[in-house]
Amino acid sequence: VLNLTICRDSVYAVTSNAIFSNKLNFSQINDFSTWNQEFFDTTKHIFTNIAALDNILFCAAQIKKKDTSFNKIYVNKNNQWQIHDDFDTASCSTMKIQENYLTICYNNKFEIWSKDNLNNFSKNMEGDNIWIKPIDIAYDGKDIFIASYYRGLVEWYNDYWHPITISTPAQNTVWRMDWKKGKLAIAHGGHSDWRPL
Repeated sequence: VLNLTICRDSVYAVTSNAIFSNKLNFSQINDFSTWNQEFFDTTKHIFTNIAALDNILFCAAQIKKKDTSFNKIYVNKNNQWQIHDDFDTASCSTMKIQENYLTICYNNKFEIWSKDNLNNFSKNMEGDNIWIKPIDIAYDGKDIFIASYYRGLVEWYNDYWHPITISTPAQNTVWRMDWKKGKLAIAHGGHSDWRPL
């Protein structure tokens, strides 16, 4: 299981080749054989992330066609899955809900989608910014922090990234983080190519 989310009265689990669902109050929810598989043709999809915002489900998937593949984000409204053409088609590394916003990290950019009609508040990294390679994003509705594969912990403002120097770890790759009640928690690990924050 790669990711879990709760939407309405059900829990959804995404694996590399399928999406499963079950009722939260089901007495045998711990028995995976009782879970329902969503309608996707799993021979043509590789699923990576799932999240829910205001009773709307979002799922990132790689779609395979003959000798090629492309990435899309599916949206489930009223129990019907459809491709949402407004989302970027780049590979999605992280997708989660923060402060009623849908945040998505791709290989060289990130997007923040608002609760109201999914208006796009995306910040597209171009030029030198492609070397950030965002892995995760923390957003509280105002401040944007990025977990960078190359640069460690950075803050995004004025349409550019700015390094954050902290006492420890001094030089590191930041993998995951979360922003809650004015505090930023980060998970980090060593990297063979040590770069300063």
